[in-house]
Amino acid sequence: MSDVENLLRKYGEDVTVTRGGVSGRERAFILPREMTYSADDRFVPEHLGIGENERLLSILRGSLDALDAWSDTVTYGGREYRIVNAVRFRVERENSHWECVLEKREEPFIDGD
Repeated sequence: MSDVENLLRKYGEDVTVTRGGVSGRERAFILPREMTYSADDRFVPEHLGIGENERLLSILRGSLDALDAWSDTVTYGGREYRIVNAVRFRVERENSHWECVLEKREEPFIDGD
């Protein structure tokens, strides 16, 4: 078990990860994010206070199988977020952790007519 997995187990928050229609409980660190532009037009993430944020950064255990951006979801705090980007980090030849950018999933539009 990696150091990150040990930290997640001890200090992480409960989330539900849904991959390919199958849901499972996980532990994660959840950080609010906002993307702003720097002087040279690069996106720069900023930490914000928890609230009604549209984007979050999630850190999940590295031993999870592949995460599929745009179809897999993370449920946290009663809200569902889709994974829009996921990168697995390796430390000393081990899968250390995933860093995922999450975006609040909008309710599907239902036309009442």
